[in-house]
Amino acid sequence: MKRKIKCYICGTEYLGQELMDSCPVCDWITLGCEDEMDENDEEDINGVSIAEAKRNFAKGLDIWGDPLDENE
Repeated sequence: MKRKIKCYICGTEYLGQELMDSCPVCDWITLGCEDEMDENDEEDINGVSIAEAKRNFAKGLDIWGDPLDENE
């Protein structure tokens, strides 16, 4: 069953399964344990740290450092 998820990185709300869903805006895969993680540790599934993903998003980039889709 799909429910509303709020992306930990960019705050976008979207429908998903709650875990392992990719944000349609910044591409962060929801883990469900982000509050317990060290923001500076590189995360295995996403390949970047929470801090790096947030820095990239603040610059108008997705978590990988690519420009965000202007249609989102």
